[in-house]
Amino acid sequence: MKHDLPLLAALLCAGLPTVLSAADPPAPALAAPQGRTAQEGATRAAWERLRAVERGAQDAMAAAQDAFMAAGRTPEARKAYGDAMIEARRDTETVTREFAQSFAASDWSSWEAPADALLLERGLFLAGQTGLDEDPALATRAFETFLARFPQAPPAATVRQVLLPMAYVAAGPAELAVERIAALARAHSTPVDQAFLQLALGDALAVLGRGDAARAAYEEALRNAPEDLQRTDSRGRVRRDAQLRLKLVGLPAPEIDFPNWLGAPARPLSALRGQVVLVDFWATWCEPCRAVMPKLNALYGELRDQGVVVLGVTRYYEMGFMPDGGADLNRGQPIEKIGAAEFSAHLQKFRDASGIRYPFVVADVATFRDAYGVTGIPTLVVVGKDGKVRYVSVGTGTEAALRAAVREAIR
Repeated sequence: MKHDLPLLAALLCAGLPTVLSAADPPAPALAAPQGRTAQEGATRAAWERLRAVERGAQDAMAAAQDAFMAAGRTPEARKAYGDAMIEARRDTETVTREFAQSFAASDWSSWEAPADALLLERGLFLAGQTGLDEDPALATRAFETFLARFPQAPPAATVRQVLLPMAYVAAGPAELAVERIAALARAHSTPVDQAFLQLALGDALAVLGRGDAARAAYEEALRNAPEDLQRTDSRGRVRRDAQLRLKLVGLPAPEIDFPNWLGAPARPLSALRGQVVLVDFWATWCEPCRAVMPKLNALYGELRDQGVVVLGVTRYYEMGFMPDGGADLNRGQPIEKIGAAEFSAHLQKFRDASGIRYPFVVADVATFRDAYGVTGIPTLVVVGKDGKVRYVSVGTGTEAALRAAVREAIR
């Protein structure tokens, strides 16, 4: 998920578009773990809890929206609405994760009965999503099985065009990921599939540091996502992403040189040559940005001794957010009307409350929009030891591939 600047910033910072062909990987064998009967019961119970909580969350969000509209959209009503939305989503995320983990541990062939079709479909999809970060090999198997059994389901295009390629990259090795994504691209020749899969192929090549080949794939993605697309055409996203990557990947990283650093002495990006630098363009008001920060912080703690630097690059915004000091950085209070002179103090307070240890840099609008082409945040850029951009991603949900790109860059 990404945030279009600064859409709905005062509320929530709100994550695509068939048939499997003979060239697709065969349906994987469904292994049966031990304790099948007990695990089946636990999975079915988790499934029923998920469906009940989802129904309750839908009712709660509808009631919150009605209350917000009835109150005349006052700041107090706006905050209450935002809190209700976050709470409903948090409750749903908890039981979704429980079901995904229980399903992943079950015997997937247990759910072949027609009555369990929805459980199997959701289970495979959610097990794949959960596994992207924690077990990419499991995610790969879940997504391949999903496509084999539910090629016409609404999420099938997303799985084929986005999630399965991402799982390939996360599972590695990178060379095999390139081969697998290239095979998907050969098997699916529609312009929409080609646009997404050529973009994914470019990203896999970028992870390997093959900038010229990556750029060629991005150009091919653009050819399949022409400029005159309808607003509802999913390839509009591909076009934006390919254009951003062509602006940066394989080229020297634009300089970032500002005096206002928090957490480390100020220095230009060019002074970090010889190290791998992960640049995160973000803002305190952006919920997706805050969601990805703990993972970036963990990556920084894990790899800093191997020469990895993470820079949280932001710029002045009048609006912001302050976490309440807990582990969930999206639990806290929105801040409005931050003065320019107060912005550094706001960032320091955010840094203290969040526990983020990598340094923050206060840049300007020109660095965001002109130098790096940032139109949505978080935008994440991996700069290699040679000072050239190796990899670019926008939004959350790409952390597994981002980690693979960083690991390849430090080799």
